[in-house]
Amino acid sequence: MSGPAWQGNPQLVTAVSGYSAFVKQNTADLITRTQTFCKAISAGNMNQAKALYPQARVYYERIEPVASVWGSLDTSIDGRWENPVTVKSQFTGFHRIEQMLWQDNSLNGAAAMCSGLVKNEQQLLTLVGSAQYNPLDMAAGATDLINEAATNKISGEEERYSNTDLPVFEANVDASMKVITLLVPYLQAKNASTVSLIKQRDAAVESLLTHYKATPGYDSTGYVDYSKVTKTGRKQLSAAVNALAEAMSKVSSEVSA
Repeated sequence: MSGPAWQGNPQLVTAVSGYSAFVKQNTADLITRTQTFCKAISAGNMNQAKALYPQARVYYERIEPVASVWGSLDTSIDGRWENPVTVKSQFTGFHRIEQMLWQDNSLNGAAAMCSGLVKNEQQLLTLVGSAQYNPLDMAAGATDLINEAATNKISGEEERYSNTDLPVFEANVDASMKVITLLVPYLQAKNASTVSLIKQRDAAVESLLTHYKATPGYDSTGYVDYSKVTKTGRKQLSAAVNALAEAMSKVSSEVSA
């Protein structure tokens, strides 16, 4: 239901309003958490910085479908080496700091990098504050996010230095399911079987994730170090997430009809 048509449906209007609020709140929380992370770096506390890194990162993962729209800003905040950054001087943001902490084992230059990260996040907050959403964008974004989780997150490519993939992975699933939850009142009347299938497959993913939870976990993430997850375990997660993505892909047609 693209264009102005969806605006005549109170359930969809409520869903879009709820999603807008969700994005704004998570972007604000991203800044707050990143500032706390940066304070640890400025204080030279390597261990605390490592523990705070994934706590900040998850907020970006919850808004990734929206944040990635801003192209170069997304790359400055979340770009990974060789994906798509290929010039060392342009490698900035979360993953450059991640590399400093875990691979370089050095905070040299990290404070300045952190300051730039916060400025970029503040710019992002301004942009998302005026962004307009619609049900089709929400549904497509949720599916895209789950598809990415099934590829980049499962492979370990994104958090290659820190191995903090599991909380990031969980954030992707949670953010996608937030969209579904907001759309449920509309979807339930439109096609209840789609809702049931998504919930069933989400439960399967959550069940697998439970196997890797730990207290306090690796770097206090609540999960084990992702390098400890076997190839078989990763394949199981990938299959479950792909099944969830397949179920979610049905939502776009439901909200565009």
